Amino acid sequence: MSLHRNLRALLLSCALASPACAADRIVFAVTAENHLPIAEIQGDTLKSGLLKDIGDALAARIGRTPEYRVLPSKRLDAALTTGEVDVACNQTPEWRSAVLIWTVPLFQDRGWLVVRNSQPPVRRMEELAGKRVGMVQGYVYVDPPPEVQARLERDDAPSMRANIEKFLRGYNDYALVNELSFRYYLKQSGSSVAIHPPLMQPVFEPACGISPRSRINAAKIQRAAADLVREHAIARLLDRYR
Repeated sequence: MSLHRNLRALLLSCALASPACAADRIVFAVTAENHLPIAEIQGDTLKSGLLKDIGDALAARIGRTPEYRVLPSKRLDAALTTGEVDVACNQTPEWRSAVLIWTVPLFQDRGWLVVRNSQPPVRRMEELAGKRVGMVQGYVYVDPPPEVQARLERDDAPSMRANIEKFLRGYNDYALVNELSFRYYLKQSGSSVAIHPPLMQPVFEPACGISPRSRINAAKIQRAAADLVREHAIARLLDRYR
């Protein structure tokens, strides 16, 4: 039986069961600032995207009904600490102040510094001193390092999508973007922009952070995530957005 048929059967059995079935759920946090390919959010509802695909796959693997709670990013650490939500995926330990239990990395992404062709190319982050750089509000940037960030003008957008759109519309000549999101936006929108070859930042490997007060045993979630990675199920989900 396929992963999606497993999930449909799980949801149907829960719908026909007693209210106690609510205890068989797993609650995933999704931060409201996300956009496709990571998440399509309408109001307080997660409609589609990589986070839903991963959550559905994990829930099916451990026999739980997935529930998605859309939260402002500033509330995520508290929600995980108190057990309001069980899991938040597409995270790294560097991005979170909460003490969490981590799965294996699910996939790889990379930060890009993109520079319009109208400006000289940037070969080192130190060259951004004095420049206005498009970034995302609330994002924790490991690169450029703090001493470089202190010397540039940070122009924060409310989301990665807004950051990309501002760059494409010429509001900024420089922007820090994620490769996955940037490629996806260009492909879906048909937009084009003349840029220098991106300055590559270190690869980062998003995982799922599990609440210490999760209603599901953390080791069970960790095993499910490891199995999905080993079987290349996550890679196949990711291929939908490339």
